[in-house]
Formats: sequence, structure tokens, C-alpha cells
Amino acid sequence: AVVSTQSTGYYSGLVNCEDTACGFTTRQTPVSEWCPQCYKGRVKYVYNEAMLFNQLSYLQSLVDFNALSAKVPAKRKAALLSPIVHLEQVLAVPYKTMTGILNRNAYSIINMTNLFAMFAA
Repeated sequence: AVVSTQSTGYYSGLVNCEDTACGFTTRQTPVSEWCPQCYKGRVKYVYNEAMLFNQLSYLQSLVDFNALSAKVPAKRKAALLSPIVHLEQVLAVPYKTMTGILNRNAYSIINMTNLFAMFAA
């Protein structure tokens, strides 16, 4: 439900004027970067691709079992073995779903190693 809410916010395509006195909001794709109502402020998307990617990455981090289990001290892991195994099974499906969604996103395709490989020589 949370992923659906975040995606709906992005796909609604709302843009608003940066000028606080104007406050114009619309779903129409702007022809120029200037506000069609006041012509003073620039229009920007309320919820852009980077915001969506960051939110989905955060949601993925909440269900990342490996990161969560790394935070548990070694002394406590032995006592919590049974609940930890169950938690791993419960978190596997949402983690796999979030990973699939993020892998389809263009922000996850950029490989910084390949991008700056020419400078490493």
C-alpha cells in the first residue's frame, strides 16, 4: 500500500509554481519553465523521479534482513535464532518485490565504476 501511494504521487504529475504568492498547481505538462498564471515563478514537479527513487530505496532498507541482522549483537543472535529465521522468511517477499521495482528504475542502472573507468588508468 505504501509503494502504491508513493507511485501515485509521482504519476499524478502535479506541478506547482515556486512563487509563494502565486501557488498555482496543475497537472498539465508545462510548455515552458515559467508559471502560466503569474509568469514570475518557475514550475517544478511536486514529486519527481529522484524523490520516488529515494523513498523506494528507504522502504527497501526497512525490509533488508541482512542489514537488520548485522545490527543485532552476536550475543543476542543465539538467543533470537528462532525468531530471526522466521523474520528472514517474512521479509524475503517484500525485499524481493522492492528490489525488482528498484532494478527497473533508471537511477539504479548507473554504474559509477564504468562511468569513471577512464580516470582510473
